[in-house]
Amino acid sequence: MIVVQVKSYEGDVSDTRAVRQIENALDHYRANAGVIIATGRQTETLENAVDEARNRLGCDIDLLTGKKLAQFVIHNAAGQLFRSL
Repeated sequence: MIVVQVKSYEGDVSDTRAVRQIENALDHYRANAGVIIATGRQTETLENAVDEARNRLGCDIDLLTGKKLAQFVIHNAAGQLFRSL
C-alpha cells in the first residue's frame, strides 16, 4: 500500500509537517511506501527530512513538488484535464 500526503504551498517548501504526517500514515496503515505531493518548490530542509524518515522507517518516500509535479500532471493527465476543451 502507498500513502499520499498532499499540500498546497507557494514558493519554497521548508515545512516538514508533511513528512511527520506521512510517517504517521505509513505506520497507521502499515504501508510500505509514501509520496508527498506539494505545489511549492522543495528545499534542502524538506529533502533532508524525507531522507531521515526513509532511513528511520526503512521504506520508500518520494517527493513530487513544484515543476516536477507540473510535468507529471501534464505528461500523465493532460487528456483528463483538457478533455472538455
